[in-house]
Amino acid sequence: ENEASFVIGFTVTDGDGDKADGNLTLLIDDDTPTVLPTYDSVMTNNYRIISDDDTARDVTGNQGGNGDSGEWHKTGNLVGAFSAGADGGTVAWNAVNSSNESGDLTPGITFEIDPNTGSLSMFQQQGTEKVQIVEITMEDTTTGQYTYTQINNLLHVNDGQNTENDAKFLLGFTVTDGDGDKADGKLQLIIDDDTPTVVPYETNTMRIISDDDTVAGLNGNSGYGNNPSDGA
Repeated sequence: ENEASFVIGFTVTDGDGDKADGNLTLLIDDDTPTVLPTYDSVMTNNYRIISDDDTARDVTGNQGGNGDSGEWHKTGNLVGAFSAGADGGTVAWNAVNSSNESGDLTPGITFEIDPNTGSLSMFQQQGTEKVQIVEITMEDTTTGQYTYTQINNLLHVNDGQNTENDAKFLLGFTVTDGDGDKADGKLQLIIDDDTPTVVPYETNTMRIISDDDTVAGLNGNSGYGNNPSDGA
């Protein structure tokens, strides 16, 4: 917070008109934006988005799987996570300060800013294809109101337990005040995995019924048995 210095002049005049000039120095300290410290072991920033592969827009997930978080948030705001201060200001997403906190458990992650909309997107390299996983748009650059959309599923490395394990990311944002001072903050994103499901055998009516009568290459006697499935 740099200081601006000003000199204020004044003149003293006595009873018979003699004068003397003097100066008064005025120092005005700048104000700078602030953000809550990054979410870490000291939980001072509890702003987060909880998402789930089950509800990704362009895929059909299995809701209610093993370890399913059951949580999904699409909209929110950063009110309280930052203050632009006396100078006023705006907030915008920052791809450079975004990171993959799960490391090798969710490989191939990159972040990009759309130069036209300012939206932050997270991508994952899935085989030979670069897949857009998330798009988060800043709807109000003053309050930090945003819209979050999980577009595709995130590939989590199997934890060995076949559970819907969580992947964690930090989404960077930058607050810029009215005279250009900046402060960087982060919003945590948690994406819950999706797992396959099967219908229990007791309630699964799908069956394969076969008969020796119809074995390929043999001359079976279809229709001569007592079983109603004879010849199937």
